[in-house]
Amino acid sequence: MDGMPNRPAILRKEFIFDEYQILEARLAGADTVLLIVKMLDSELLQRLYNYSLQLGMEPLVEVQNAEEMTTAVKLGSKVIGVNNRNLESFEVDLNTTGRLRSMVPESTIICALSGINTHDDVLMNKRDGVNAVLVGEAIMRAPDASVFISQLCSGTEPPAKSDVASSLYVKICGTRSPEAALKAAESGADFVGICLVPGAKRCISHETALAISEAVHTYPSTRKYETQVAAVDNKAKDYFEAAAQRLRSPRPQLVGIFQNQPLSEVLEKQKQYDLDLVQLHGDEPIEWASLIPVPVVRCFKPGQVGIARRGYHTVPLLDSGSGSGKLLNVTNVQAVLESDPELRVFLAGGLNPDNVAESVKALGPLADRVIGVDVSSGVEEDGKQCLDKIAAFVKAAKEIR
Repeated sequence: MDGMPNRPAILRKEFIFDEYQILEARLAGADTVLLIVKMLDSELLQRLYNYSLQLGMEPLVEVQNAEEMTTAVKLGSKVIGVNNRNLESFEVDLNTTGRLRSMVPESTIICALSGINTHDDVLMNKRDGVNAVLVGEAIMRAPDASVFISQLCSGTEPPAKSDVASSLYVKICGTRSPEAALKAAESGADFVGICLVPGAKRCISHETALAISEAVHTYPSTRKYETQVAAVDNKAKDYFEAAAQRLRSPRPQLVGIFQNQPLSEVLEKQKQYDLDLVQLHGDEPIEWASLIPVPVVRCFKPGQVGIARRGYHTVPLLDSGSGSGKLLNVTNVQAVLESDPELRVFLAGGLNPDNVAESVKALGPLADRVIGVDVSSGVEEDGKQCLDKIAAFVKAAKEIR
């Protein structure tokens, strides 16, 4: 889960009555735990709540009536779940959450628990000022989880699922001006890469990075992609296939390239320039991807170990060498893809508008597992980015499939 882009929060939803369970949940990767007011005396509730906060976890405090809500508010809970099911009679009253909403500060997140089965139920809670709903049993009972989730969230069924290989990502790297970034965006590029490696020939200044970031992030969202909810599949997918789907965005995304820089510097610049993705191009520990709050593109040479490790980098990028401008050997790329039938990669190294289609198609049946192409020197003239070449490269790459 930690390797998923924009992953959902994880709740340990069971009876918690001891600090050990909270610590156990944290070590297992949970973001929060459920504290049920009805089963805990005030002293134990306070102790478990405080212990959760010490571990950086804001608990979901469950109540079912006004008396328990008073206890939760007094506790200082920031997230309160109202169980619409009476735990004594097991009768469900969907109006319970709405009736208790007025008892808590507006800043408190209120979540409706139990009895949520339809989109109309969701809309009713929203009208009552409820911030979230928790749905479990209804999903488990649904014949098709993806259809149920889509209907619950939007009131419509999801569109037919598309193949990951049907659309090729395009990344324009080495971007050095807002004009080039906008040209990439206008041409249909999915990613705009900026070099943040001190001393590198394509490294840009702080001011230029800020300007490019603003240009990318204010570019109109004109593309139509399936929402993540609509793309949910009730069949298990491999890590890289699922990650590839989640990279879709209605606007171009900004990628910061780093090489053998301190993790603290990577994290600082990610926040400073609002990077949507981070690309690691050196010998950084593979585990760094778990500590970086955005998806990570990791550069590998053919034959380099670790390329197929799940749960870390979102997508591996196959390259012949940093800025070498040399095409990858087709046989070497095929060998990498054949080593793991579920592996998905970005292809880089020596690509340009004239050879990108041929380079991908040369892989034969394995070409479908190339999910994106990356270009830098291939859209330059005399060491500078050429706007016409950027447009030509994007056009050529998008026409491959």
